[in-house]
Amino acid sequence: MKDGAAVPIKRKTENAPIKTGGKKPKPAKTLPEGQEKFAKNIEAKVEQIETTFQTKLEQQEVRFEAKLEALGQTILQQVQQMMADFDAKLAIWGPQTSGGGPVKTSIKPYTRTPIPAEASENL
Repeated sequence: MKDGAAVPIKRKTENAPIKTGGKKPKPAKTLPEGQEKFAKNIEAKVEQIETTFQTKLEQQEVRFEAKLEALGQTILQQVQQMMADFDAKLAIWGPQTSGGGPVKTSIKPYTRTPIPAEASENL
């Protein structure tokens, strides 16, 4: 034992079962007659409320989807109307020519003016 060898641990009884620490479940307590009926009534009410809630939620979802679809159709109609208005204006104000050439306007195209050297040094 002094040389550091491991000493085997012995149990009190060699063939004794090893305890796992688990306890046996206790039998369910039964409620008195009046309380059992009361508990069943509460369970029925809870189930009724859950069913009613689920039904109302589904109805609201259907209404929401219908409103969303109607809104999408309204937006689509507005976009189509805007495109038609744009096409009509383009037909009126589009590329106009007189005598085969482009229309002359008094608007000059933008040309960039160079920055003077002394102004660019201050930047």
